[in-house]
Amino acid sequence: PIRHTGRRARPTWGRESVRMPAALAGLCAELDIHVVVGLLESAGDDVCNSTVIVGPAGLIAVYRKTHLPVLGVDRFARPGDALDVVETPVGVLGPLICYDLRFPEAPRVLALKGAEIIVHATNWPRPSADFPDFVTKAAARASGVFIISANRVGTERGTVFLGRSQIIPPSGRPLAEADDHSEMVITADLDLALAHRKKVVHIPGEFELDSFGDRRPELYDRL
Repeated sequence: PIRHTGRRARPTWGRESVRMPAALAGLCAELDIHVVVGLLESAGDDVCNSTVIVGPAGLIAVYRKTHLPVLGVDRFARPGDALDVVETPVGVLGPLICYDLRFPEAPRVLALKGAEIIVHATNWPRPSADFPDFVTKAAARASGVFIISANRVGTERGTVFLGRSQIIPPSGRPLAEADDHSEMVITADLDLALAHRKKVVHIPGEFELDSFGDRRPELYDRL
């Protein structure tokens, strides 16, 4: 479970195009939980690879995958055009989907916008086995945020998915991780204050690190 902060949910991007199944919204209300669910969203004549954030009061926000590889349904999807965060009672969430996490700019932008937890829904297949070993941990460490990465297991149409869902703190050392073959529920208690400690003082005046304050945006013009 994620520690509640007492903040009210505040959506920061459009949600009008998604009709949530009543059963899902009802379950969130009954259990007083927040969920992040992946789905294919009908967007006019297009389709988007999306996730929705749903809470006890219903739909909070919709995120459309912004980075699309030539793979699976992404070959036919329309990319999203926003990386944004949403304040909820369980923390400030920054959603990403699968391939998005390959791009270090994506979690960094969300962190700069105040994300405490990056919620990452993914369909990583076996050839991506190094991603839970390196990419999720490096992203959490580099941007000083929690990352909750949920992957599927099993086989569909010959593709084997690698599982290994993770809950990773800003240190990069996983708090919990699923195995590579079972449907599992993993939990951890999150101290969200850690996501705000971008400056680390080991020895005052001698050994100080400020991963946000020491940035040099004027040198990053190629971005």
